[in-house]
Amino acid sequence: MASSSSATAGPSTPPSHTAHAAPSYYAAPAAALQRDDDEGLASSCSSARTGAHSSESSAPAPQPQLAAGAEGQQQLQSPRLGARVSHAPGVGAGGEGGGGGGGGGTLALGAALTQTRSSGGPEYIEWAPDDKANPFNWSNARRISIVVCAMSFSCTTAMNATGYGSVQRDVIRETGTTLEIFLLGNTTYLTIGVAFTPLLLAPLSEIYGRRPIYLAAAAVFAIMFVPQATAQNITAILVSRLIQGCAASVGNSMVGGSVSDVFLPNERGMPMSLFCLLIFIGQALGPFTASYTVAGPAGWRWVFWWQAIIALASFVWMFFALEETRGPVLLSRRAARLSKETGKALRTRADDERSSFAHAVKISLSRPAVWLVTEPIVLSFSLWIGFLWGVLFLLLQSVPIVFSAYNWTDPQKSLVLLCFAVGGVLGFVCHLHQERLYNRAVARAAPAKVAPEARLYWSCIGAIMAPASMFWFAWSGQASVHPAVPIIALIVFIAAIFPIYLAVFLYIAEVYERYASSGLAAQSWLRNVFAGTLILAAPSMYGKLGPPVASSILGGIAAILGICPFVLFRFGAHIRKHSRVAQGLAREDEEEREMQMLDKERRERHSRRKEEKKKREEQREEQMKEEEKNVEIA
Repeated sequence: MASSSSATAGPSTPPSHTAHAAPSYYAAPAAALQRDDDEGLASSCSSARTGAHSSESSAPAPQPQLAAGAEGQQQLQSPRLGARVSHAPGVGAGGEGGGGGGGGGTLALGAALTQTRSSGGPEYIEWAPDDKANPFNWSNARRISIVVCAMSFSCTTAMNATGYGSVQRDVIRETGTTLEIFLLGNTTYLTIGVAFTPLLLAPLSEIYGRRPIYLAAAAVFAIMFVPQATAQNITAILVSRLIQGCAASVGNSMVGGSVSDVFLPNERGMPMSLFCLLIFIGQALGPFTASYTVAGPAGWRWVFWWQAIIALASFVWMFFALEETRGPVLLSRRAARLSKETGKALRTRADDERSSFAHAVKISLSRPAVWLVTEPIVLSFSLWIGFLWGVLFLLLQSVPIVFSAYNWTDPQKSLVLLCFAVGGVLGFVCHLHQERLYNRAVARAAPAKVAPEARLYWSCIGAIMAPASMFWFAWSGQASVHPAVPIIALIVFIAAIFPIYLAVFLYIAEVYERYASSGLAAQSWLRNVFAGTLILAAPSMYGKLGPPVASSILGGIAAILGICPFVLFRFGAHIRKHSRVAQGLAREDEEEREMQMLDKERRERHSRRKEEKKKREEQREEQMKEEEKNVEIA
């Protein structure tokens, strides 16, 4: 699997408070919560846990009764919702795109949810605190089981991406094709399927949610093994690989979005580390199992049959265990259900902000391309991780060439690729330390927001380890050197890529916040293009230049690109200051703070008026009591 959480995982946004006594959470900006899918991982670190108690039952809704309320409010007694609906004229919800300002009001549906209405307009519902239906408030066991279920699909796609090369000799011999044409099976899988498809599927997840897309993709992915296992020519394999790559892109790009659906920003480090670890484990198991299958009596076709069985098992697990996690979609469904039950026209902010599918696809395709040209952070990180990801797939092709010096069989050579899993475990441990460093930086910066460069400590170490291990691998893979030496070099290389891979996602997510999906889409697209195209260069590079020179060239390029995190550590604040997108985010954040201050002032004025009125009433009562006492004495 070449990709991981891609652009599609949009960030959460901080809560906007209303002037009502029961503050609403996830006001206008939150309607665009996780604007897309990959992502990933992608997410703003300024979110706060939100939700509200859900009081839902299958009983029909009694008709609410109108009652008079204090302070010029009207109250709707709603037995169905178990609470009141209060309308406070002239008080609106603040927030980007929200009904902040003069004519709005907040309707609090008790503990179930919070509702906002603009004068003469629709009524909007939002999550309220502690709502059990809000994915952020699900139990840890429930959240973990859901994301692990989604990750199983990603691991399966990783096995498929790397295991394909193990059948090349038998497929070339049986179909009469060439090595270059055979390698197109992975090139189309990665550059067209995995790289481009998420840009088209992201808008669909905003409309229909993640679960139906997961299930459809998992089904297509499993079915496409059948034409590969029964293929009589290379065309059938190439076409089915292309379609399969499109389906596999969901397992790569959408898991990061699922993680950001259910985990807050400060909770996402561990799930994303686990996701990355499973990717490397899948990449190691793919060629290992495929090589032993090809060498056995079953033959190369059973490589695809075994992977089909694994993919089918993953689909069945997802069908029964994977729930919908996209908050805006769940809230829209609740609004539709409550509209039927109460007869009120209820909506969510996401319903209004959701654009047409054609417009969403246009933005999804064009913005990442524009950002690759206009945003230095996105361009530099995309080139860096893209090249390293391409080298990783190039090394998969070079391992059989390098270790042929030891006269090993194909299954023995495939054992070397298990070092990907070992390196992934070491990288996982490195990222745990990175998370500790980040949390310390957060504590030191409190109450201010920590600089995103706090995400880059271990990526700087990885920037040194990666090219060093490539030179190490280049000149140690010779018959005169023990095979353990180049194997250790590969382990170090994978351990170096692991923190870099995660740092790129987390840094872009923090810098671009709610627009991170576009930056992540750009790097994910370029990363998979590198992976799909560098594979084609492996035979000629290592055949003509030899393993030492070929790997040394790659190490030199990696060393040059490795200056990225160091430059950002030194000049990151200056670069962000001159970023058009980052400047726009800063202005929006300032406007958000101003609106929150206005809301706070409104609440304080409202509270003072209530206190003053209460005091006047108490004074009036005391005065009346005093007058009555004087009358009695007289």
